[in-house]
Amino acid sequence: MRKMLLCLLALAACFAITPTASAHVLITDTTKAQGAILHIIPDDDPIAGQKATLYFDAQNQVVQKDSTVAVAIKDAGGQQDEVEARIDGSLVTADYTFPAQGAYELTFTIKTDGKTYAFTQSQRVSRGVAASALDKPTYPWAEMLLLASGISLVLLGVMAFNRRKGIAKQSTF
Repeated sequence: MRKMLLCLLALAACFAITPTASAHVLITDTTKAQGAILHIIPDDDPIAGQKATLYFDAQNQVVQKDSTVAVAIKDAGGQQDEVEARIDGSLVTADYTFPAQGAYELTFTIKTDGKTYAFTQSQRVSRGVAASALDKPTYPWAEMLLLASGISLVLLGVMAFNRRKGIAKQSTF
């Protein structure tokens, strides 16, 4: 009985200390000829406002020692950030802090042996810092239109005031 209890306790301890599983995303380049695995720490679900590490592992020796890799991250508003990438064998790593929750487009562009491979992946950031309502883009054309409308209204009022006698004369008929 004591051995059975000890075995059950050991089995429970094994399940309790196992590391959590992490998902990896398989992506292909724009020509669908090459593949790569993308992994983002933490948990393939980055937290806005905290540093995330992007691991990009290209297959078929696409990344070599003399390759150049550019990492671009574009948010839903169209603002794009270029991120410094490090190459270690076939593994490309980059650190990035997603500024706010939302959808982002990650693009890894690899130039090697005169060929260019572009890998694009959409990433949703749903944890961490939420975007503020005050962060909405401004529309300068709308501000100019509002200013022009206000000036036009004032000019119309001045003209009406200056021609008030003529207006009164016409309205009596």
